[in-house]
Amino acid sequence: MQISPPIKPKNKARRNREFLSSGEIDKLIKTARDIGRNGHRDAIMILLIVTA
Repeated sequence: MQISPPIKPKNKARRNREFLSSGEIDKLIKTARDIGRNGHRDAIMILLIVTA
């Protein structure tokens, strides 16, 4: 008897979108800016990734 791994559902079946909303991005940037000693750098990196 051979056991097969479970079948992973497609992402579209699990959620209706594959990207962050603008509100979620703003929240992520604000959180990155407020946490850690390199918050400004981290916020800039997120902004660069999102706009690329």
